[in-house]
Amino acid sequence: MAKFDLIMKCDDDTVQTKQNRGRLRGANQVIADVIMSKEQLYDMFQQILKVKKFEHQIIYNALQLDNPDEQAAAIRREVATREETLRDIPRLKRVMPKFVVKDMDTLFIDEVRQSINLLISNLESVPVAPRQTLGRKKEKNKSSR
Repeated sequence: MAKFDLIMKCDDDTVQTKQNRGRLRGANQVIADVIMSKEQLYDMFQQILKVKKFEHQIIYNALQLDNPDEQAAAIRREVATREETLRDIPRLKRVMPKFVVKDMDTLFIDEVRQSINLLISNLESVPVAPRQTLGRKKEKNKSSR
């Protein structure tokens, strides 16, 4: 009988520890569900800010540039690339998959034009210093030393 009690007591202890572990796992699982990965946060912020992934990359690359002139040049290059793509759409129709609805073709072109206009408006908002003032500042710094 003592052996049986000992076995039952050990079984009860293991059941309790398993239940406690299960509770901890459940709590940890809830915490793990609440904590988002970097990609999930990235997607969430993109949805909130209504910025597409490729546009985010362009903006990120522009922000990494120290000089506003470099930022403006990067945006100008992107505008030129998109305008070139827009001009080449008749040639790209062979390569691109066909749209399901014919109106989608015009909608796509309108959307590209809107993104170009948005980039241009962003470009106009970037203050660009005249080239001559930058050269004069460098000369003044050299002469003052």
